Amino acid sequence: MDCRMDGCAIGSNGSGSKSCGPLSDYRIPDYILKPDSERVIVDNAPSCPVVVFINSRSGGQLGSGLIKSYREVLNEAQVFDLSEESPDKVLHRLYANFQRLKSNGDLLAIQIEKSLRLIVSVLPL
Repeated sequence: MDCRMDGCAIGSNGSGSKSCGPLSDYRIPDYILKPDSERVIVDNAPSCPVVVFINSRSGGQLGSGLIKSYREVLNEAQVFDLSEESPDKVLHRLYANFQRLKSNGDLLAIQIEKSLRLIVSVLPL
């Protein structure tokens, strides 16, 4: 499978910094998350797409390290800092973009939206 996500080495000349591997099941393409991003062709929808919210100020500043770690293994646009943006604003923006893409017939957006489940977990740092 050729992956066309930023930084992915699968299907490229190997110069990418990351390979999708098992995390491809969690990654959502930029154009799904950011309305102004260029649309890309992705062979398969992620089976378990995630959006991560972290408070960078919690746990004696451990949150900022977690944000960095999650952004390295997922798409950066899937990881949000609660000190910068509230979850309701992020989710409303994502939902509006899903609706726009669906109305334009984007099958990947439709598949991802069907896969999304609201699972909330609070992990004290």
